[in-house]
Amino acid sequence: MINTFVVNFRDNKDVKQANKLQVALSDAMNIFVGTEACRVPLMIMQSGLDAKKHGEGLEEFKRRVGLLVDDENMNVMVNCCMNPWQWNESIFAIGELFRRIVLNCIGRVEDSVVNHRFILSGSFVDISKDKSIYIEYLTGADVPEHQYQVSVKVEGDCDADQRTLSNYINSCSIKDLPVVFETVTPSYDDKDDNVPNLYNILHLQDWKQKICVKLVNDPDGNIIPSKCLTFHVINVWTCHLL
Repeated sequence: MINTFVVNFRDNKDVKQANKLQVALSDAMNIFVGTEACRVPLMIMQSGLDAKKHGEGLEEFKRRVGLLVDDENMNVMVNCCMNPWQWNESIFAIGELFRRIVLNCIGRVEDSVVNHRFILSGSFVDISKDKSIYIEYLTGADVPEHQYQVSVKVEGDCDADQRTLSNYINSCSIKDLPVVFETVTPSYDDKDDNVPNLYNILHLQDWKQKICVKLVNDPDGNIIPSKCLTFHVINVWTCHLL
């Protein structure tokens, strides 16, 4: 059985906005060159319905989805099932996975660009042995763009960044301060569909999977942090919109 469906935002009637969400879902649930297959828990492909070819059928489909009937083509998701009557406990697990992916993709499409803070997770290891560190997202309830749970494996983008990182961690350790980083927004075109919000800077190749951050507890004691470094994202272990 082949099932064609669309995921839409609540109260959204704009076909273009719905199409953006289908693209985001397809990106999140497919394997591309360089993607770690183990980080794609669910695979669903994307297809499209041409407005001229599908005519009244597509118009009715848009009405059922809650969208305005217009001349726009429609992006759709497509899943295949060998046995549509099969049932077991895994259905609930698949449903929860799909829900998390949808929430993240809604964040990708709708979140505006704000700064984000991360904190070093665990103890620091000598960079001569392992240059990578784990950072955890500092969740906030007051701003929608801060309502995430994220765990990321990163490393300094170059030797200079690694030295800056090492000095910062050591300085915070001596002063008994948390090792906190705050993102610095890269330059971007606000008309672009993929603005550097949290989801995009962690996942998209547009930003070469690099995050520019400033050192919140500046090792030189400045009230306004004067030093920045660039992280290369190795792996996103967890990313959930709460």
